[in-house]
Amino acid sequence: MAVGKENDKLYALMNQPPAASSPQAAAQAAQVAAAEQAAQNIDYSRTADARLDRAINEYLSQSGFNYDVSRDKNYQEFAKEYSQNALSGRSAAQLTANQLSGGYTPTYADAVGSAVQSDIEANRANYTPAFRAAAQQEAAARAAQAGQSAQIYNTMADTDYARGRDTQGDRMSFLSYLANRYNTERQADVQRRGFAGDVYRSQLSGALQNATDARGIDNSRYQFDGQSAASRAKLAVDANEFNRKMEYTAAKDAYDDRIAAAQAAAAAEKEAAAAEKEANTAAKNLETQKKKYDKNAWKIQQILSGKRKLSGDMEYDLDYNKDGKVDNTDLSIAQQAAKTGQVQLPVTAIDKANKFLSSLRGHYGNKMNSISQKTLESLVERYKLSDSDAAYVYHYFGL
Repeated sequence: MAVGKENDKLYALMNQPPAASSPQAAAQAAQVAAAEQAAQNIDYSRTADARLDRAINEYLSQSGFNYDVSRDKNYQEFAKEYSQNALSGRSAAQLTANQLSGGYTPTYADAVGSAVQSDIEANRANYTPAFRAAAQQEAAARAAQAGQSAQIYNTMADTDYARGRDTQGDRMSFLSYLANRYNTERQADVQRRGFAGDVYRSQLSGALQNATDARGIDNSRYQFDGQSAASRAKLAVDANEFNRKMEYTAAKDAYDDRIAAAQAAAAAEKEAAAAEKEANTAAKNLETQKKKYDKNAWKIQQILSGKRKLSGDMEYDLDYNKDGKVDNTDLSIAQQAAKTGQVQLPVTAIDKANKFLSSLRGHYGNKMNSISQKTLESLVERYKLSDSDAAYVYHYFGL
């Protein structure tokens, strides 16, 4: 009976809702998590910082000079040899006294020897300042060497930091790209699931209506034997109409499925294209900025070498630290910006910034660290600090 088939179709459809397919955004979520973890787990232990700390500690441990003659091995060896020379002098004095006595042993020989030995021993203290000066020079040389080592490791640490900052910038850019891609594919997954749900509900509604119609037809067939010829003819027409309706419904469901699938695919493709376009635009803008700073670095090199003159507008554009001149510092800033696409002003202590901080200490005293950011910004503007001076002041206050 038709009603049995339609019921079977309805029940089968009820027991087969759209499966929870694995979203495409899940893979991107894993990549985002991995990239974020990589960006956080940066190992700074292998940089020159540890060696710099050791060099600084060594330098500090060698600062100051304390001299103890009892601990000076060189002086102790000298004193030992000096004492031996004093004994030799005593013996030589006694021998000379005996030789001058004319063949007999004088009683004053021992006194002469003792006097010579005492005189030699008394002069030993005169050599102490020389040993002290030599020890002081040696300590100063060791401290200077430790200080030079600290400066070398400080330069290495700055270089390692700059390289690490470039690597971290690349990691963060890649993480931003993955996050944007994840959000785009997540939205596409939600739309696809919505379309699938709409199609399923439409199919379920059609199957329920078909089952209801089939029950009506079966009831009509049950009464077929008691109906007139006209009724049987009408029943046949109804059955034929039902069959056509079923064919139409099936064709419409198939069509709706194709349209929904096409819409989902088009939406996903559109979102992916928009995300790719946005990423390409960002990358293109970054390359444009890098080329701009690279060109400015070339201009500064030409100016510094005397191959090009510096105009008014060019001086403002190329004076990155706004100190009123275009020099090697601006060249270094431009070359670094050509690598990253962003200008990073060096934080250096400048006389005007130091004077500004000294003025704040004199005015606020121990309450200097309690100055609010708004008050500090107002004072910086009133004092007319340059960008580099202001950067140093804000860095001093941890802003």
